[in-house]
Amino acid sequence: MQFEVLSRCYIFVVPAFNDFTFVRVSDVVQKYGTLWRTMHKMIHNILNMRAAATYVPYQDLENKQMLLDMMDRPAEFVNHIRRYSTSLTTQMIFGFRTPNNDDKKMQQLFTVRRMLALREA
Repeated sequence: MQFEVLSRCYIFVVPAFNDFTFVRVSDVVQKYGTLWRTMHKMIHNILNMRAAATYVPYQDLENKQMLLDMMDRPAEFVNHIRRYSTSLTTQMIFGFRTPNNDDKKMQQLFTVRRMLALREA
């Protein structure tokens, strides 16, 4: 019951979420069915409490890397935040990290993201 009340409070957050993802929100937020159950199970497995505890070492590593980068190149603050969040996400979901802003996989992710954004516009 409490989840339903909270979900109503956050229903307006969903459009903003689309700005930060690689997929359209309409692909994830849909009616209950086979695809919904599959997506729900996948997201639950990634974000449950037991799994979240295993991400602490990744967060610690990325925090240290980000702080070191900020001390070395403070003018690139936004890029450091971008690399940090991308690296955490790719470690948790795909199993690889992006050690710097010039990382080929990171550049590919953002290229695809831009292409999807243009396609939706």
